[in-house]
Amino acid sequence: MATYRILEKPMTGCLAGQGRPRLLRVDETRFERTWDKLVGRWHYLGSAEMVGSRLKYLICLEEIIVGAISFCAAAFRLGPRDRFVGWDGQERKEWLPRLVENNRFLILPWVRMKNLASATLAESLRALKLDWADKYGVVPAMVETFVDGARFDGTCYRAANWIHLGLTQGYGRSRTGFVHHGNKKAIYVYVLDKSLMLKFKPSVDRLADPVEEIEVMINGIPQWCGSLIKQIGVNDISDDDVRQMLAGHISSYTPYLGRKEHHHHFAMMVQGMLSDINRKSIEPIALAFSGPGGVRTLTKFMADAKWDDGAMKAAYQSDLSRLLAGDEGMITGDDTGYPKKGEKSVGVSRQYRGNSGKIDNCQVAPMVGFVNGNGYGIYDWKLYMPQKWFSVEYSDLSKKCKIPEDLVFETKNSLLLDMIKKAHGSGNLRARYVGVDS
Repeated sequence: MATYRILEKPMTGCLAGQGRPRLLRVDETRFERTWDKLVGRWHYLGSAEMVGSRLKYLICLEEIIVGAISFCAAAFRLGPRDRFVGWDGQERKEWLPRLVENNRFLILPWVRMKNLASATLAESLRALKLDWADKYGVVPAMVETFVDGARFDGTCYRAANWIHLGLTQGYGRSRTGFVHHGNKKAIYVYVLDKSLMLKFKPSVDRLADPVEEIEVMINGIPQWCGSLIKQIGVNDISDDDVRQMLAGHISSYTPYLGRKEHHHHFAMMVQGMLSDINRKSIEPIALAFSGPGGVRTLTKFMADAKWDDGAMKAAYQSDLSRLLAGDEGMITGDDTGYPKKGEKSVGVSRQYRGNSGKIDNCQVAPMVGFVNGNGYGIYDWKLYMPQKWFSVEYSDLSKKCKIPEDLVFETKNSLLLDMIKKAHGSGNLRARYVGVDS
C-alpha cells in the first residue's frame, strides 16, 4: 500500500491500455484517512456523517490512486425501488439487511479516462459481494444509488447496466424533520442476487408514481389552518410542501387498501380529518371534497372496502419505531375522546371525555404512545365499547355498525394494559418506564 500515490496531473485516454481498475479496501484501516481527505476535498457531499454499516475503497490504476468509492446501508423506504421490486412492508423489512447504497463515487477531477467509471462500478460490485458478506454476514441482494442531475447525467451507471427508476421527491432529513430542498435525484439500482429476481420478478412496469397520483387527488379547499405549521415549530415550509409530504405519507399505505380506486377515497378521508370543516363524518367530508356524488361511494368505501388494517398498522408501527430508535424512553398511556353529535356511530355514548374534562356525547379510544429524546408518537390504539353496546337494546345498532359477534366488553384499563404489554413485547420500543394518566 505504501507504494500507492496521488499524482495531480492530467490522466487521459482510454482505459483499454491501462488494465482493470483495482479497488483497495480501506475502511477501519489507517489508510481510511486518505479516503476521507480525498472525498472531503473533491466530492460535493464531502466525507462527513458516514456512520453505521459502510465499506470504503480507493480506486487505483497500477500504483496511482484515481478515485474513491463507498457503500453503506440502503434507505429504509424508497418508493420507486419498493414498487420496482414489488414486495410488501414485511418482506422489505426482511430483505433490508441485504440492500446496500453506493453513497459516494469519485473520479479525481484531473483523471479523464474513457470507460474508467463504468469499469470501476463493475469491479466494485464484485468486491462488494465478498466484502459485505465478510464484514456483516449477509450477501448483498441489490445496490442503489442517487445521482444529482444538476451535476451528473448518470452515464456510467447506465453503461454498467444499472436500472433507472425515476426521481426522489426532493426532500432531505434534518434535525427538525424533513426539508424540501427541491433537488430531485435520479435513482439507479442493480440487482445482484438471482433469488430476489425469482421471488419478486422486479419490473419497471410497476413504477407509476402513487405519490404523484395522490397529490393530484388532494383537493386544496378546504385546507388546514395555515398558522398550525408555525405553532408546532416547523419553519421554512410552504403549503405546497405540506401537501406533497402528506401525499408521500398517504401513498406509503395505499398497498394495503386493495383496489386502486380506494386510494382516492382514502386520501379524501385523511384530508377531511385534517381539514377545517366542523363535522368530520363521512357525509360532510365527501360533500366538501367530492360533491354530492361522492357521498355514496365514500360511505361504501368506509363500510365495505376490505382493507388490510392489521398490516397497515404494523407498517406504521415499524416506521415509528425506526424514527424513534436509539434512546431508551417511556411507554405512555391515556385515552382520547372524540365528540359526536349523533348516537349511531360505533361505540358512541355519553361518557367522560378527558379533552373537555366533562361528560360528553363521544367515542373514546385508549392509546399507547412512546417518547424519548428523539421525539414522541402514538404507537397503538383501540376503540372503547361502553358496556351498554353489548345489551339487547343495542343489538340492532351493533349489527348495523358491523361489530364483530365475538367482541366482548373490556374496561379501558384492560385495553390499555393489553396494548402496553404488546408494545413492550414487540421489541420495537426501547422503554425503561411506563407512564399513564389517572
